[in-house]
Amino acid sequence: FNKVLPTLEESLLAVISEEVAKNTIFSTTIDMWTATADESEKVFMVVTLHWMDLDWNKRYVALSVDELDCPHSHVSGGDISTMYLNALMTVGIPTESVLTCTIKSTSNTIDFKNVVMVHNAFACEGEYFYSRCNGSVFNQIAKNS
Repeated sequence: FNKVLPTLEESLLAVISEEVAKNTIFSTTIDMWTATADESEKVFMVVTLHWMDLDWNKRYVALSVDELDCPHSHVSGGDISTMYLNALMTVGIPTESVLTCTIKSTSNTIDFKNVVMVHNAFACEGEYFYSRCNGSVFNQIAKNS
C-alpha cells in the first residue's frame, strides 16, 4: 500500500494527539473509492476519526489516506484491519476508546470486522463497533425495489 499523504509533521501530530488525549470515546469511518483518470483506476482508503470535544463541538480528522494496489473488492479484511489499526496508532488511540466504525457493507468489510475484533478490545465490548453505512443500505433497498 502506498501512502498518498506524507507522514504528518511532528507539530501537527502533537496537536492532534493532545486534542485526542482529552477524550475517551471515539467513532471512526472507513471509506474506499475508485478514482478514474487517464484510463487508469486508482483505489483509495481513508480512515477518519470523529469525537465531541469538551465544549460539545463535533471534531474529526483524517488519520490516513492510502492508495491500494488492487480494486477495493479484492482487498482482504486483514489488509483493511492493518491499515485501520495503523491509523489509530498514529495518534495513540487505543482500540478500547473506539465505540464504532462505520463502513460500507461488503464481504471484505465484514471480514475486516471479524479480523479486527479477534485481537483487539473495543469500547462496550465491541457491541456497537461495526456499523454499516446507511447510504449503502439505502442504495441496496433502491436497487432491489
